[in-house]
Amino acid sequence: MNYITKCGLNLLQKTKLDYFTIRALNNRICNPLLLKYCWQKRNYLSYYEQYQEWIKKIEKNKIFFKDKRILDVGAGGSIGLGYFFLKDDYKYWLSTDLHHDLKVDGKLIRREDYLIKEFFKNFNKNIFNDIQIKNHRLIFGRRLNFKLMQITDLAEDLIANFDIIISSAVLEHIPEHLVEKTMANLKSYLSAGGIMIHEIDLRDHINAANPFAFYKYSQERWDKFTGNTIFYSNRLRLVDYLKIFDKLNLKIKFSEVNTKFLPARMKINEFFRQYSKEELEVIRVFIILEK
Repeated sequence: MNYITKCGLNLLQKTKLDYFTIRALNNRICNPLLLKYCWQKRNYLSYYEQYQEWIKKIEKNKIFFKDKRILDVGAGGSIGLGYFFLKDDYKYWLSTDLHHDLKVDGKLIRREDYLIKEFFKNFNKNIFNDIQIKNHRLIFGRRLNFKLMQITDLAEDLIANFDIIISSAVLEHIPEHLVEKTMANLKSYLSAGGIMIHEIDLRDHINAANPFAFYKYSQERWDKFTGNTIFYSNRLRLVDYLKIFDKLNLKIKFSEVNTKFLPARMKINEFFRQYSKEELEVIRVFIILEK
C-alpha cells in the first residue's frame, strides 16, 4: 500500500464514516483503481527481503529445500519466492492462488515477465533453464508450476505429494469457520514427516499506523464491513491458531512471535475481552509445524 493510501485509510478508521467509505472503495469502480494505483505490488526487492529473512530461520532449524517438493499456497499470482529458492535446488515448486492464472492473465504474465528479467540480472541464468518466455507467455518446465486453487477446498491430486508447504500472510484471510478445514487440507498434502512454514499477519490490514484498530468492531460489524473485500481478515488471535494446530496434531518445531504495546486507552469491543492483554498484543508470528 502506498503512503497516501495508508494515511487516508488511517484517517478514515478514526472517524464514524469508515464503514461507508471502505465499502465505497470496494465497489466495482473503486476497487480496481485501488488495486491498480494504491496497493503495493510485489517486486524483486520485496521477494528478496522475504527470502533473506526466511532462509536464516529455515536453515537455523535444519530444514533444507534440496530435492524437496514445495507447495506455496496463496502466492499472490506470482512464483516470485520460488525463483529465489531455486538456488537451494528443490525438486519441484507449485505456487497456487485463487484469483490469478499466469498462463492466461495477460497483465500478470507481463508483470511476471518483468520480475523474471530482474532475477536474471542478479542470478546465474542457468537456474532459470526450466522457464521459457514466448510472446509474453510463461512456459514452466519440470520444476516450476502455477495452479489456480481454492485452499479451503480439498485438492485430491495433491494429497501426500509435498515435503514442505509455505504461506505468507495467507491464513488470516481464510474465513474463521474454514481455518481448521484449510489446515486439515494442507496437512493431507504433506508426506509423512512433512513441514509447514507459515507467516501469519495478525494486524489490522486497513490501518498500518494502528495494528489494533479493528479491535473496536463487533464480529458482526466487522464481517459486514470487510466481507468479500481486500481488507478482510478473520481476526483470529495466535492462541486460536495454536488450538487448531494442536487439534490437528501438528507439532510446533519453531515459532517467532512479534508483539507491540497495546495502548491503555485503546477501544476494544467486548468480543475481544475473552483474550488477555498479552494475547491481543501479538501482531505477527512465523511458525514451523511438523506433521
